[in-house]
Amino acid sequence: DESRTNCPHMGPGLLSWHDAATWASGSVPSKGQDVTLPTNSKIIIKKGIAREFGVISVPSSSELIFDENADAPISFDIAGMDVQGALRVGSQTCRYLTELTITLHGSRPLDLNIYGASSTATRTYKGISVNGGIISIHGKQEYPTWTRLSE
Repeated sequence: DESRTNCPHMGPGLLSWHDAATWASGSVPSKGQDVTLPTNSKIIIKKGIAREFGVISVPSSSELIFDENADAPISFDIAGMDVQGALRVGSQTCRYLTELTITLHGSRPLDLNIYGASSTATRTYKGISVNGGIISIHGKQEYPTWTRLSE
């Protein structure tokens, strides 16, 4: 068993998504709500959330981190995500070992042009956009990581 280091979900200064004190409104985000993480924060999701959210925005000074939960897989249902800061699931030296499902909900706009632009769509419809941010996802590594093709 290799040692794990630099685990984002074990880092200092993490604020729980599930704690009302984390949010300026004084309450945990509710179903259907667009959610912007507090600036200069590292928000951790420790368990599945049984509701669907709108667009999740991660400011450039913030991070959204998923904890490992061996008791129950974590599921996160959203319409979209705008990552200007960081979305972290494990790290290169701390592989994420439990199950995580991020489900994107919504429908594709009917007025997309050949460049994928729409006059009616929200800026992040059923997708994850990264604008100067980082998506870092490191799951359990399976071996071999290559395939030999026959002639």
